[in-house]
Parts: sequence; structure tokens; C-alpha cells
Amino acid sequence: MKSAAKINPNAKKASPEATLTGVASDRPEVGIAAELASSLRRMFAEIPDAPRRPSALATHLGVSRVLISRTLGAIALPNPLDMLQRVPGPETLRGIVEAAVTKGAPQTTADAAIDAIEQFSRIIRDSFGTRAALNAAICANQPDMQRRLELDSRYRVFKGMRELRGVEAATWLSTTFVTRSHDNPDMLSATVLQGFIALRRLRNDIPVNFAFDAIGAVANAHTDAVDVPSSTLSLEDLYTNKPAVLDVDNVGGKMMYRLRQSGLGKHALTDMLAMVRVPEWRSRFARPERPLVGPFAQPTAPVKLLVFDLLAPAGTFTEESPLLSVYAPSMRGAANPNDAWRDIDRASVPETVEIYKPGEESFEMPEIPNYRRMLTRVAGEMRQDLDALQLYRVRMAYPVFGFQFVISLHLPAGPATIE
Repeated sequence: MKSAAKINPNAKKASPEATLTGVASDRPEVGIAAELASSLRRMFAEIPDAPRRPSALATHLGVSRVLISRTLGAIALPNPLDMLQRVPGPETLRGIVEAAVTKGAPQTTADAAIDAIEQFSRIIRDSFGTRAALNAAICANQPDMQRRLELDSRYRVFKGMRELRGVEAATWLSTTFVTRSHDNPDMLSATVLQGFIALRRLRNDIPVNFAFDAIGAVANAHTDAVDVPSSTLSLEDLYTNKPAVLDVDNVGGKMMYRLRQSGLGKHALTDMLAMVRVPEWRSRFARPERPLVGPFAQPTAPVKLLVFDLLAPAGTFTEESPLLSVYAPSMRGAANPNDAWRDIDRASVPETVEIYKPGEESFEMPEIPNYRRMLTRVAGEMRQDLDALQLYRVRMAYPVFGFQFVISLHLPAGPATIE
């Protein structure tokens, strides 16, 4: 005889106060979730001769293994709202209950599960309208749930935008070197390496254009950016994929690039990196109206991963914690962390800025196999020791296309004026 499913129907329920933070325990979703989990646990436990393993149980019931695994995993969670977000939908749960009845689950137990499922269905339909709206509502003040909802939502945006734009890339790299200007010791210079790793065209009926000018780290600089895609510094020998073939046009003083390749398919991958330099980017010192400095990244195509790095000598910024700010598209132009007016465009994200001390092993990345060698070459041209620079990094999966991502850092106070 097969052993019974390993589910304890009498397991002590975790109290809402113990498992929820910042959520009123009398919210109807909490009680509905607790009842749903309890009734399903009891039903599974009372199926005669039910196998223990999810895959065997799925075969026994004639139900998808994925759905059984999701259901068992969800009802075992101590947080009832977490369970409510992870459990399959009402129709799927009804099908599982019907299958359990055919395998001998008591009708009274099944009826109790159906009643709980109906409550679940009713709160979706009557209170929120859709399951997605319910999931968004219940994740408030629940950090783990918010992170999962954020990633799932961004992934859906990525899938839609790549089909609309006809292009996708594995990685958007934006690396900004901030160093003291050679020509003006009171100014900082910025050198930006940015572009795509594993760029892939999905449609031939849509032109794929990119503007590699001062977008990102050098927007609103004191002097014009110097766009140097044909610099004597070449990184093409360090590409993972073949270099993209581009047509280049000068549009209003900005360089516009058009992807020439028309090949489709998962192996038609190219890499494309460009450099931007601004000899005098920002003052080295804080001003009352400009206490912060903030390079930004803005992927110009849908990407799976954003790698946003800022490298600077120790002491360039204060010890205050850097801030990641994300801005939705706006008619107000490039985001400026000193402009409070742009705060109305900010979006909340769970990611933060990671800080690496000089010399820490932080440049070996599977997504960019030759990243250290690339940066060593760029730093060498700038007469900088890569391992002596402090690194500030943001890694984000499925960054929303069109959003601007800003790393804001505090500038030190200037020298006192002697009167």
C-alpha cells in the first residue's frame, strides 16, 4: 500500500500577527487565505493511498505535476497572503478537488475546500476584478511578495516590448568612469562605456535604431560630449558575439545608429558597445543647488539584464549611502537627482546600489565574459588602475524599457574660502 501524502491537516496555524508585517489581521483576504490553505491541506491528507511525492501524487490524480507542486508549496507557506499570491487560480483548484474526490477523498472534506475556493473566487471577482489586481493589493508592506510581483510584472513588460520593438538583448551594459578632469582640477570628467551584449533582431519589418550620444552618464554636462565609437580604443576582440554592423547618421548633431543585420534566429547574436567622454562633466564639489551627482542608464531596447556600474577613485564622493532612483518616461528630459520636480516621475523598485571596495573581485560576470579585460583596457587609456577604483553597481533583471535608472551620490563640500 502506498503511504499517505505527507501533509498534516492539524498543523498549528501561524497567527497573522506572527507572519504578517504592516497588514491588519482583520483584512478579509487573510481569513480567506487561511481557510483555503487549511481546507486543501485536510483534503490532500484524506485521499486514500495518496503518494507522498508531488509528481507521483499528480500522476495518481491525473493532474499536471506543475499545478500540484504549486498548490502543495503554496498551502505549506506560513504567510497566508503569500499563499494567496502563489496558489493556482480558483478553476484550477476546483479541478484538483474534483480529481481528489474521484480518488476517494471524503465528500464533506471536498465540499469544505470548494466553499473556501468560492470565497477566493468571490473576492477576486467582487472586490478586485482580476487576480492581478488582487496580487498587487495584497503585496503592500510585504517585501518578499513585492519583489516577486515586481519581477513578474517587469518580465511581462519585457515580453511585450521586445515583440513591439522587434529586438531584444541579453544585457545592457552602462559603465561610467568618474575621475578628476586633466584640464580643470575643480571638475570631474566622465567616460561611459555602454551598449548591448547578445543583441538579437526579432522582426525584419521594424527598423532598429539607437542613439549613442550623451545619453546616460553625461546628460546635461557642462561641455559637449565627445562621441567616439570609432576611437582607437577597440574592444571588438573582447566581444562574445560578432560585432553589430551599423549604419551611422548625424541627426541634429547626435549620432544615430541603425542595425543593418536582417538575420533572425536565436543564433543571430551581435554585440555593440560605444564610448562617450566628457572632459568637464560636473564640479568636484557640492553646491547648494547641486549636492548630488547622478549618472543614469537607459537601455535603448528591451533587455533581460541591466548592469549599471560607476567607478571612481576613493574620496570622490562622501560616505553617505548612494541611492538608486528610477524614473518613468517624462517630457522633462534627462533625470537630475537634484531636481525635486522629477520626483513625481519616480517609480519604486526593490533593487539597491551595491558598493564594492577597491580590489574586490567584482568584474567576473558570466553575462559579460571579458568584462574585466574590457575595463582594464579602458582604465589603462585613462591612466587609471582598475583595482584602485571603488565600484558602485546596480543589477536589475528585466528593467522597464524607457525608464531611466540613476545612481545618486553625494559630492564633498568645497574648500573654505579665505577672506
